Amino acid sequence: MVKIALSDAEVMYNKALGLIGEYSVTEGDTTSKQAIICIRYYTDSQNETLEDHPWNFAKKDVILYEFTDRPIFGYTRKYATPTDYARILTVDNSIGSDVSRRQAGVPPWEVKGDYIHSDAGATPDSWSTSKKYYDGQFYAVTPDTWATGTAYIDDQYVKVDTTIYEVLVDHTSDTVANDIVAGNLAAGIIGSIVTYEVLVTHTSDTVIADITSANVAARGIDLDIVFVEYVWKQTDMDEWSAKAKAALALKLASKVVTDLGGEPKDKEALINEYEGLVMPQARSADAAEGKPRPHFRSSWLAARQSGGTGDYYVT
Repeated sequence: MVKIALSDAEVMYNKALGLIGEYSVTEGDTTSKQAIICIRYYTDSQNETLEDHPWNFAKKDVILYEFTDRPIFGYTRKYATPTDYARILTVDNSIGSDVSRRQAGVPPWEVKGDYIHSDAGATPDSWSTSKKYYDGQFYAVTPDTWATGTAYIDDQYVKVDTTIYEVLVDHTSDTVANDIVAGNLAAGIIGSIVTYEVLVTHTSDTVIADITSANVAARGIDLDIVFVEYVWKQTDMDEWSAKAKAALALKLASKVVTDLGGEPKDKEALINEYEGLVMPQARSADAAEGKPRPHFRSSWLAARQSGGTGDYYVT
């Protein structure tokens, strides 16, 4: 008889259930009370644990390009959040550039809905040929000067004085006016450079050759970029550290305990252990592997201690 191994989630269910003296689940169990309650709270527990600490195993770096519509007030730029983020850590022109703003009491950035609002933003480095570029990088290109009777390709840009036109289809140019009417060119926008994203790691050829080879793609005219560090929704438990797994087990146990017959004081004890013992240990372990972060301060503990609210996390 072939024995089926427990899934990663089921292993975590049983760690949490063991903390509160409950029966374990078995492979594929979706009908027992223990399984139903654990399934209900597992994803939220996993995401909250990731949000509560800048775990080294779940950090990512990414370069984001500016969204074309700017905030109506408060900040000068906005950037779409990474689709897999759990918590944004830093948003910089270059590494560490938000520190002086924070020391001056000015929030360097905020997450609002699906966007990061920030004053941070820098023009990408200028493109050069025969240079190795990496997937996810950006560079700036000054468009070629438009000329009649010239072959242009889709995703190329051309300029006339300070006006830049996007080439919408491969074509041989007529006049600018005729090409706009024919749908060969988009309406012109005043600008100076075009921001391109590198789609695959490669050594650059000409811009035209790299567009044709799908090595790069244009993102827009005069778009700035920022460097973002964030915690992502890492669900592969093989990548989680031992401290993180212990934290997740406590987080899940604190959510399921009362639904499985425990007392409110049991829930409180589990939360206290999570926030007073496990998370400080996690900070110490992660600090040993990289730069230390400011201390975690729990909104739950702050409310219990003072009747108010505290910082849910620090950045």
